[in-house]
Amino acid sequence: MSQRFHFGPCVLDTATRELRRDGAPVALQARVFECLEYLIGHRDRAVSRGPGMGVWDVANLAAPAPV
Repeated sequence: MSQRFHFGPCVLDTATRELRRDGAPVALQARVFECLEYLIGHRDRAVSRGPGMGVWDVANLAAPAPV
């Protein structure tokens, strides 16, 4: 199920797999997008970097792009 999440000046669109800030697209690595999508989808509770965060292998991520 695709959704759009609005927060501050940003919109995360799960259908197009895109993050926009003030209407402009923000370049994200696929894993960074997946992590952001996971965190937003589970915003009702605290999330640790344990097994539930398998989408994010920190060792394989480059420096994140500023949002």
